[in-house]
Amino acid sequence: MLQSAGILLLTFLSWSTAEVAKNGSGRCSPRGKAARVEEVPWIASIQSNNTQLCSGAIINPKFVLITANCLTNVNITTVKVLVGNPDRDSGSSFGVCNEIIHTRNPKHTSDDNLSLLKLCEPLTTSAKVKAIDIIDKQPEEGARGSVAGWGSLTKGRFKSKDCWAKHSKVLRKTDVQLLDIKECATRRKKSFSKLSLSDANICSEKRDFSCSYDAGSPLVIDGKLAGIITAGTCLRKPEIYASLYNYRKWIETSTKDK
Repeated sequence: MLQSAGILLLTFLSWSTAEVAKNGSGRCSPRGKAARVEEVPWIASIQSNNTQLCSGAIINPKFVLITANCLTNVNITTVKVLVGNPDRDSGSSFGVCNEIIHTRNPKHTSDDNLSLLKLCEPLTTSAKVKAIDIIDKQPEEGARGSVAGWGSLTKGRFKSKDCWAKHSKVLRKTDVQLLDIKECATRRKKSFSKLSLSDANICSEKRDFSCSYDAGSPLVIDGKLAGIITAGTCLRKPEIYASLYNYRKWIETSTKDK
């Protein structure tokens, strides 16, 4: 069993290295460009014991939206939400007093991977800390937007590769374009055979070898929050997001008067 797992891992790494080598230099570049926090004041760094776990999006002064699997096996009393600074480990720090997790859909493993963190005290809004509204219509295929965050989704420790570092310390941002969900599923299944996508997801094109930002990194279209990353990649594979238009009612109900 262990031998089979080792062979599978080596096969994946060999293929990944070969893919990266096609980039020319044999090294991956950081994703996008360094960003000022004023460009994405709704972004938050979610940490536990001074370790970055994922990113999140401020949806009102009391709540931050993240992926549900961000805090798997993490004691909520150790969690801190950092906002207002492009440096991942700086900014104002807030404790978390409650987590509201969306009930998962057993038929589609990529659906409903969302939770809401209720802060112990509300944020003070400013040019660097600001909530963002949820998109009020389903984004169309080909729509353009931007996504920002601090790191990659890889769980490896390949420090020799720039884009394989576990997390970036500097906030970065890049432009993206949405891709048809069926085309997205087809491309991703070539590498992830058990992947299941539904209309609760949206995808964006990714044509370079840099790694995706953290899970939970916000996708913004026309100034509104359209999605958060739930599955990224360090290869030329589409990125998958929770389509937040589908979760508006759950978010509104879960945060109303709380």
